[in-house]
Amino acid sequence: MKKIIITIIAIAVVAVASRYGYSLIKKPERIEAVTLKKGGIIQKVEITGKTKPAKSVDLSFQVSGKVSGVFAEAGDKVYAGQTIAQLDQKELLANLAQAQASKESEEARLADLKSGTKPEDIEISETQVNAAQIALKDALENFADKAGDSYTKADDAVYNKVDQMLSNPKTVNPQLNIAIPDSQMEKRLEEERVEIEVILKDWSALNGKINADAVKGLIGKVKENNESAKNFLNNMAAMVNGLAANAGLAQTSIDAYKKDISTARDNVNAAISAIIAAEEKANTAESNLLLAQKELGLKKAGNTKEAIQVQESRVKQYEAQIISIEAQLEKTYIRSPVSGVLTKQEAKTGQVVTANALIVSVIGDSGLEVEAYVPELNIGKIGIGNEVDIKFDAFPEEKFSGKIVYIDPAETVIEGISNFKVKIALGEKYDKLKSGLTADLEIVFDSKKDVLTAPIYALVQRGGKYFAQKLISPEGSAVEEVPVILGMMGDDGYAEILSGLEEGDMIALTGFKNK
Repeated sequence: MKKIIITIIAIAVVAVASRYGYSLIKKPERIEAVTLKKGGIIQKVEITGKTKPAKSVDLSFQVSGKVSGVFAEAGDKVYAGQTIAQLDQKELLANLAQAQASKESEEARLADLKSGTKPEDIEISETQVNAAQIALKDALENFADKAGDSYTKADDAVYNKVDQMLSNPKTVNPQLNIAIPDSQMEKRLEEERVEIEVILKDWSALNGKINADAVKGLIGKVKENNESAKNFLNNMAAMVNGLAANAGLAQTSIDAYKKDISTARDNVNAAISAIIAAEEKANTAESNLLLAQKELGLKKAGNTKEAIQVQESRVKQYEAQIISIEAQLEKTYIRSPVSGVLTKQEAKTGQVVTANALIVSVIGDSGLEVEAYVPELNIGKIGIGNEVDIKFDAFPEEKFSGKIVYIDPAETVIEGISNFKVKIALGEKYDKLKSGLTADLEIVFDSKKDVLTAPIYALVQRGGKYFAQKLISPEGSAVEEVPVILGMMGDDGYAEILSGLEEGDMIALTGFKNK
């Protein structure tokens, strides 16, 4: 009887539960999942940039000068190699003409050497040697005369102009008979008078030996004596110019002393100038003689291979000089290196410009490129040749493509952050694009095709490893946690699965849901 009652109660409970939709055992719902399949995965850097002419150049003169011609204005179309402006070339052209004439002369001389020495050429050279010998003798005699005159001027300056201010001037104890406040100066002048006395006596003896044959060995001593006389007179002038009239010294006497010393200095300085000029003349005459003698010796010896080589070198020197002048002439032009449009032209005829001052700008007509800056955090990820997807604000519905063609090796600091300039060449020429357009760039720096991928948000990271909830029941209501090894992490939220899962596997996105 008790079993019958329990059975009836159980049937009643089930009936009530069925009536109101309840179940004593809840069934698990199907888990939201994704089926794994193979596909592509990419990594990219996103930056912004602007379009610029692929060829844009700023030009300047390489040398300073006066503008003599302007041949194009801002806004004009120019072709590669076209002259835009030019500097005055008169001086360079004159130098070029002179160098060309010298080259022709040396070439004629070379031709003569190669053809051999003629008897009349030897006679001419002998005449030139004789003339050079006479010129040297005249120059040495002239120096001897100037040397004698310099002694006379020094003698007069000391004995007639200076000694009137001294007592016992020619002794070893001369005394300045003018009172001066500077005792050290007084002592120095008296000592110098003793020294100059010795010099004048030696000079007098030397002067009798100076002639055209002996003068070469005495030139140095003559110049040294003149310099000593000059220094002594300069010190005397300093003393005289510092004198002031007093009871024992009249102003008229001071003026007379100043005049005499000034005259003495002028005479000695003039003699020194004459000595220097005479020495230069003698040196030139001697050089000319040596050259004439060498030329004669070469002619008498015949035109050796070495002589011809030397003359060939002279010809080459003038050829090099001509090339150098022509190079300088080229620097007086501003020429456009590209075909395009002249956007800046500030040269004016008659204007004096300095070297390397920006005057001309040209935008090339060969197309545009995109210039952008990549932060240092991402610069190591990209390289030349990377594909770039481009979108312009001006054309939001269109997509463009390009490649990185240049990465600046030097950093550019922008708002305290190191960036590196990159240039992207457009895949083709787009006539609709203009310089200065803003571009959004996606630089694909790595990609893989036909690899197994999974959404990163469906994976769990724990202890430095990744796990996935793999569905294991046919109805999709049971899962098993499996470890997975990842490869490339894509920028689209997907990761490459290297192991742990296979194509066709299903992994949970949200896990179990129970109601």
